Amino acid sequence: MQRSELDLLTDAAHEVYALYRKNHHRNDLDSALKNFQAVLEQCPVGHPHRAAALSNLAHAILYGFTKGEQTDIDDAISLFRSALALCPQGHPDHLLSIFDLCKALRQRYSRLRDHTDLREAVKRLLDLLPTCLEDSYLQLCVIEECHTLPRDPSDESISLRRIVLELCPQGHRHHARSLNRLAGDLYTRFEQSGNIDDINEATHLLREALAACDGDGERSFYLSVLSYTLKLRFHRLHHTADINECISLSREALSLHPPGHPARPRSLNNLAKALKARYDQYENAADLKESNDLDKAAHDECSENPGILWSQDSDEYIDVGQLGRTPGPEDGQRPHPSVKSLLNDHQVRASLPDLYLPK
Repeated sequence: MQRSELDLLTDAAHEVYALYRKNHHRNDLDSALKNFQAVLEQCPVGHPHRAAALSNLAHAILYGFTKGEQTDIDDAISLFRSALALCPQGHPDHLLSIFDLCKALRQRYSRLRDHTDLREAVKRLLDLLPTCLEDSYLQLCVIEECHTLPRDPSDESISLRRIVLELCPQGHRHHARSLNRLAGDLYTRFEQSGNIDDINEATHLLREALAACDGDGERSFYLSVLSYTLKLRFHRLHHTADINECISLSREALSLHPPGHPARPRSLNNLAKALKARYDQYENAADLKESNDLDKAAHDECSENPGILWSQDSDEYIDVGQLGRTPGPEDGQRPHPSVKSLLNDHQVRASLPDLYLPK
């Protein structure tokens, strides 16, 4: 069967776009954008493949943006909105089109910090997640996108985190991370409102995350986050048990970072600050001496290992977005072989039979 000019042009665009994703040569991206634009021009309003053509061009623009290219993220979002308008509720690509738009909004927020983008992404994901079939690949992708969202104290974001946690119960590979992301939002809301219930719930969730984590890398992270949260609560409530547990957890985290480990200076600094907090409250001279010794050890560690970048004033509560993350579409990895067609990355997967089926 003879292939149409549109098919050939689309194949050429996908091929050069794949080269860009592999080698990140700007010339390849420019060629892909030019070809995808040409495809779109051959799919005028009313054409059955216009939504796919819009999405293909938007994906190429978005991916270039994530790699630091001077592509226009506003154009990508506009194209995704146009594609979504052509895929209303009931259309087989409706959910995927929402997902694409959410990713683009989150990327623009990461650059411009416009909370309008974050709020829209959260609200759309809040509507999208309950519509995904349980254990489907789409549900996994949406959960990953939710985990990638930054901390947000809004009621909508906290509601979204709670839904994700329900979908990742104890024993699920993302259970600990889901607990941590909800705790992070509650922690942020506590910072704004001072509501002690939020910091209490965050502490409870982080204890569960610590119990559920797997491996020393995850354990050291959750030890540090829980210890910092306890120190924050100690500053508010002055409960001795909180600062004592904070110090104990900080010591355990330090034990997982031997000399030369890139996280050792931060662990030394965290323990030093915990001891200083206890000294400020109870004036135990031994705490102050050990805190000063640990500060010196952190600086010495950095001097002996110049590759370690660390600041004494750096934020202790690190939101590790990639912790436990499953590689997904943004990494250039696909769960299925590439299919050459007019369809964009996600629409290609939608044509495969197991996307919406429980795995």
